[in-house]
Amino acid sequence: MYKNLISTKLLFTIALLWVSYTSFAQKEKAYESISIAQGLSQGMILDMLQDKDGFIWIGTGGGLNRYDGYTFKVFTNDPYNKNSLSSNNIIKLFEDSKGRIWVGTQNAGLNIYDKKNGVFYRLTNNATNPNSISGNGIRTMEEMPDGRMLVATDAAGLDIINITVDFFKTETVPPVTRISLPNKSQVYGLGKDKEGNIWVGGMDGMVYQFNVKNNSFTLLPNSGLYNNGFLNKDGTVVINNNLFLDDGKTIIPLFNTKRMPEGNIILKPNSALWEFHHREFHFYDISRWENGKALNWKEKLPTDTNSRVCYPFIIDKSGMLWSGSVGYGLRKYNTANSIFTTQLKGKSIRLIKPISTNEILWVDYGYKWRYLRDTQVTDAFKEISAVEQI
Repeated sequence: MYKNLISTKLLFTIALLWVSYTSFAQKEKAYESISIAQGLSQGMILDMLQDKDGFIWIGTGGGLNRYDGYTFKVFTNDPYNKNSLSSNNIIKLFEDSKGRIWVGTQNAGLNIYDKKNGVFYRLTNNATNPNSISGNGIRTMEEMPDGRMLVATDAAGLDIINITVDFFKTETVPPVTRISLPNKSQVYGLGKDKEGNIWVGGMDGMVYQFNVKNNSFTLLPNSGLYNNGFLNKDGTVVINNNLFLDDGKTIIPLFNTKRMPEGNIILKPNSALWEFHHREFHFYDISRWENGKALNWKEKLPTDTNSRVCYPFIIDKSGMLWSGSVGYGLRKYNTANSIFTTQLKGKSIRLIKPISTNEILWVDYGYKWRYLRDTQVTDAFKEISAVEQI
């Protein structure tokens, strides 16, 4: 009886451990949280980018963070150092073709980061100087094909900023040209298509093509701008400032999809435009996005409507998705667009011989040769006449 009691207790313990394990596995989070406990300066994430060197830059309400995957380097305002950030409230980030990091603040203008010397150069609005930037609240930025920068501030219209190659050496104040949208509207968003055309959306919902030769605007009728988004496996939805242009016929991305891949959903604001994106679901119509396929705004998606649409997000070079949150720091999702594709699932592979980009020969442990083209597996000796059975 004593042995039976031990056996019963042992079985009960094993069953309890199994239930606990399976319960934990089911409740395991789809993401890793990175917060102030790991060195992040503040939990409110306002913008992000991954630069050409692989660093992830995070703009927060408490400074600028550079993350190397292990540690954070935090940049903040020093009132006694003119080459520090002009403000700790960082709301927009952009890397230009020269590798310079442009840092937009909520109310203290622009900062341009010199990576070589580790210092910032400030561009701010001066009410008495019409050649300064038009406002100190930075909404969005885009680089023109010739290297000049387009910057939208909290004032109406756009600023064209021409930074010379020796800017960091001479610290010469760059010339600024202010231009207005046709109806004096504030700018909602900017984007550049793969041909280099620049598109501007106003807060009134109008969309214009910007002519870089004469600084003019051409209205694109019956068009709209939609936001890039991602629906995670746990039902959470994230959004960023990367835009798609709908010209009434086709939908194209207005961002470099090689550096920042498209998400799997598109979000269309269905009410008055708003410059920030931490909003409830009812402010957006949401459709799955797959290039070349029609949108379906009425499709029922498995979204977690108990949480807000979170802003911003990036997909890094490895395919990992990083998301901001409303005060809770970074979320690093296990996978977004995986860079790996599983083939021959469940097979034991002894040898692989590539033939072309979508064709391989493989041998199992029974020394049977197989031919794989895309996802179809056949007998190698039937498909390739030049190969003879050994």
